[in-house]
Amino acid sequence: MRAGLKAAVVVLPFLVAFLLIRSCSEGEAERWRARVAEHDPEAVLGVAEDDLIVIAPSPDAAAEVAFTVRGFRRALVEEYGDLLGRPPRHRLVVVQFSSDDLVRQYAGDRMLHDPERAESLQAYTDPEHGAIFLPPEIEPRALRHELVHWVVGTAHRGAAEYSPWLSEGLAQLFEIFDPDARPPVAPGLGADDRAAMGIVLRNDTLDVDRLIHLTDYRDFTVEDGARNYLEALVLTAFLFMERPREKLLAYMRQERDSDLGRPMAFHTLFRDETFDRDLRAFIARTKR
Repeated sequence: MRAGLKAAVVVLPFLVAFLLIRSCSEGEAERWRARVAEHDPEAVLGVAEDDLIVIAPSPDAAAEVAFTVRGFRRALVEEYGDLLGRPPRHRLVVVQFSSDDLVRQYAGDRMLHDPERAESLQAYTDPEHGAIFLPPEIEPRALRHELVHWVVGTAHRGAAEYSPWLSEGLAQLFEIFDPDARPPVAPGLGADDRAAMGIVLRNDTLDVDRLIHLTDYRDFTVEDGARNYLEALVLTAFLFMERPREKLLAYMRQERDSDLGRPMAFHTLFRDETFDRDLRAFIARTKR
């Protein structure tokens, strides 16, 4: 009898804590569902777990999103947490709307993006609230792109802590990371990326100074956005694959600490006498 009482005394606090966490999780999930339903009446709460909430047009759609999210998020943090960060926020909210227009409308109404950027949004991440917003039809690669933004943004107080080229370069680089392969396939440039490079980087050159001085997201996305995204991918891949990881980590720390002198920090860490030569060789090699 006494042993049973002692066991109850030990177990009861953990049980109460578990029930409180579960109750808070379910309450947050319902709040998200109600918020989204104001814009999208078709929204249903498909997944409500301690670390994942998925709201989508149907339970099947929510299950498909959750399947991609679970493995990829875990692999990113376990394999590359030293580089991308380890989010203190464990619960991820994913909202999949029933139309493309609703993604942009929600962003505008909730002031998650300025109106000019909201007009062209397809999917986006809101690190402050730990949420990802998706259109009804989304490729797994695009979903993985947003998951990278979520990991980086929640780990480092917001994706805007990085310059646009670095934030988007990291997301593009890791979106083709395959966590299901054994061993996991490290980030690299796929066939589609190499084909795009062949079109845009015809003379195997990249204007690094122009790219790293684009510090405003609006300028990066609206003005010559396709070129900027591609060059961001190439530069980030080069730094990740061809330069010591310690240098990239040091530069990322400087980016987070201050938005002043970022180009100077880049030149100090990377622009040695072999940089331009090695970058041209990297572009020529990976375009094939």
